[in-house]
Amino acid sequence: MNAISSSPSQELSKVVEMFKADDGRDDKNIDSYFVETDCFRRLSPEASHVITGRYGSGKTAFVRRLVRRQAKVQLISISLRADLFGEELQTANANNEYGTFAQALVYLHTLYGLAESSSGSLTTGDKAALIGELRALNLQPYGDLISRLAAAVGQAVDKVKKLDVAKVFSIELQQTTATEINMARYRQMCLKIQPLVYRQFGRGRTLVVIDEMDAPARLAKQTSALIGVLLRWLKEVERTTNGTLRFLLAVPEDLLRIGLKSAEIYTPGQDLFAEVKWAPAELEQLVLDRIRAALSAKISPSDWLLAMCSLKLGELHDLTFGRPRNYIQLVRNCLRAKLADPTRDASTCRDIGLRDYARQTLLWLQAEWQGTSDGFSDLLELLYEVENVISTDKLRVSIDDIRKRGILSQRGLGGIIQDLEKWRLIKKAKGVKGGKIEYRPHPLIKLAGQSDFI
Repeated sequence: MNAISSSPSQELSKVVEMFKADDGRDDKNIDSYFVETDCFRRLSPEASHVITGRYGSGKTAFVRRLVRRQAKVQLISISLRADLFGEELQTANANNEYGTFAQALVYLHTLYGLAESSSGSLTTGDKAALIGELRALNLQPYGDLISRLAAAVGQAVDKVKKLDVAKVFSIELQQTTATEINMARYRQMCLKIQPLVYRQFGRGRTLVVIDEMDAPARLAKQTSALIGVLLRWLKEVERTTNGTLRFLLAVPEDLLRIGLKSAEIYTPGQDLFAEVKWAPAELEQLVLDRIRAALSAKISPSDWLLAMCSLKLGELHDLTFGRPRNYIQLVRNCLRAKLADPTRDASTCRDIGLRDYARQTLLWLQAEWQGTSDGFSDLLELLYEVENVISTDKLRVSIDDIRKRGILSQRGLGGIIQDLEKWRLIKKAKGVKGGKIEYRPHPLIKLAGQSDFI
């Protein structure tokens, strides 16, 4: 084992900083330790992709890395946060107008991208001509949606004002209520702007990137439907623009599952779909490279981690669900326990970090579960009461008792057990006792403690 440095507190602070961000979206240092997994290497920077995976699996990091590998393109980046567009999604759902809303999102982001690239000043040529055409269309009044988009793209609204594009998009609303006229206004806008936007698509290579799709449970179905429409529409535009337009979509797995059930998103049996997967060695590299980026090359990252908080990466796979975000959270929690009290021994830091991590992870699992199912708290209480293993028969009886209380009333017993296995809340115990299958609850359930969740 390599010797540990004589300034552990300073080293610890540097390493904790490298684990500060859960998400590649917020990680300024990600280029220093981005792991090009086998899954990532199969993605082509010259092709369209729908990148899917569970929350925190690395979809955003993959998309951003692919964007950086592009040759010169016009980039249209769209945030589809359902909490920003709740009213529009509900209206689109009621009127079956997802297609109109999908086009409005892409078109408005295209125009804002144009305004940003003009850097606050009109010049002769294509951009000035396009702005002139927009003025001539006399579009109004889309200020409610545009203000939300402006917030999503930072300072774009200031540049738009300098370009006087604000004169085109009046912020005064008509006298009718917004929910009654939303889709009519978007349809009118799409009809007028479509020729201009398509001309932009045809002038050079354009890449549409759509991310930040994680939706609250109440809007999961609507968000999934919108993603399905966006995907089908973008594929059609890709064909009609002779390949000058391509797209990258990062779709959470739970939304994809909802879409498949309702046929809004077609079965991903083609090269277009890519599921984010990580091998155990790749996840270990994700952690070790962060430590290497912070410390002297003379220090062994694995030895340092063992000395600080008694963590052996090879023993973490069952706890981290194969997700980069879980690895980052677990290691960070253990390191922070050491940073908070450097006198703590390594094993105590590990125990504290694991308990905090278990609480965070079960909350995440609950949020993900509720996107497509119900009854998580009751099932968790049931699994907490299981001391070691439980047979299939006893598990079925216990789940049926929960259903009799009016919970999980629309779910079959076999489907519930399959979901418990899918989310890894249970797994088959080694061996079969008396010819019957036995299950073991996930160790995180015990770590979290009943009082914190139930």
